[in-house]
Amino acid sequence: MIQGIKSYIGQKLVNLQGWKTNRRIIVIESDDWGGISMPSKDAYNKLLKSGIDVDKNPYSKYDSLASASDLEILFETLSKYKDKNGNSPVITANTNVANPDFEKIKESGFEEYFYEPFTKTLEKYPEHKNAFALWQQGIANKIFVPQFHGREHLNPLLWLNELKEGKNPKLRLAFDLGCFNLSKDGFLQKSKIYNTAFYPYDEAQRQAMFKAIPDGLNLFEKQLGYRAESFIATGYFWNSEIEKLLSENGITSLQGLPIQKEPKIGEKHGKKLNYTGKHNKHGQVYLVRNAFFEPSLEQATDTVSDCLNRIQTAFDNKKPAILSAHRLNFIGYIDEANRTQNIALLNELLAGIVKKWPDAEFMSSNELAQIINAKKNG
Repeated sequence: MIQGIKSYIGQKLVNLQGWKTNRRIIVIESDDWGGISMPSKDAYNKLLKSGIDVDKNPYSKYDSLASASDLEILFETLSKYKDKNGNSPVITANTNVANPDFEKIKESGFEEYFYEPFTKTLEKYPEHKNAFALWQQGIANKIFVPQFHGREHLNPLLWLNELKEGKNPKLRLAFDLGCFNLSKDGFLQKSKIYNTAFYPYDEAQRQAMFKAIPDGLNLFEKQLGYRAESFIATGYFWNSEIEKLLSENGITSLQGLPIQKEPKIGEKHGKKLNYTGKHNKHGQVYLVRNAFFEPSLEQATDTVSDCLNRIQTAFDNKKPAILSAHRLNFIGYIDEANRTQNIALLNELLAGIVKKWPDAEFMSSNELAQIINAKKNG
């Protein structure tokens, strides 16, 4: 009862401030595309057998690079549904454009960090040979719109330093298996966050981060054929100096949750409140998530009912519904049952949306930002 009241109040608050519209706009933001996460079922089993609790972390348990089958099934599902304009639901696929080059890093004796484009990583996987062609098909059909999630889903220097020290056999085993995405228990310095790209702990990491942003955005354009316009920080950690650099490199909208976590070297991170339609001093608009389709993360929740209720609350408050739906929910490469169950739920959700709101409009994050900015400027 109390939790229900808190949830209702929280939903009201997130929709209270900011840009309003009578249009029933639905955006689906999906993070983590391009990154390795768990490379294979074999790697998962070896890590589990070694005593690493990969079975307790949904990302380790389910998430991986999307195979050709994963993409085909997702795109087929999206294409079944149409909004009032004849458009299918669109996934804003927030992408990490690179992964560590494990071979080159090892050859350097863990002295230097090297990375490879995610398209090269895809070529190494047995069920992913046609995957990037499907990315391109999804983009052409306007159901899959990659945007920027950082160069890689990692603080490379923090990770590399622990590998170089050689005191963490769990981390080295994961490295040898082509994996870097362990939970905190897999690292020696448990107070630090390794798997986020924009939380530096010293000046060297800060400078590396500044280099990685334009580097990653240029790599995004080279691989995908257009400049990214929208950004979501890994782990929701980013600060104002990042926003300036992103703005200088073409990013016009910033996705996130209502609370932005702002890293400060040598201090506990700060917090800032954002809402959809708020602009920063660079003219970038914030897009704040107010609904969730995360069945792999919230298995005790009635995902579809909860998501539909949150969409209703958004519309009641004249707000666009911005759904969070991480990649792991659509992946069956590691555990096929994960994909099967969640695609059934996605079908249920999308059918519920078009039935309940026949005037719904599906669009990507960058399209929503363009509409908000047109209203602001006009």
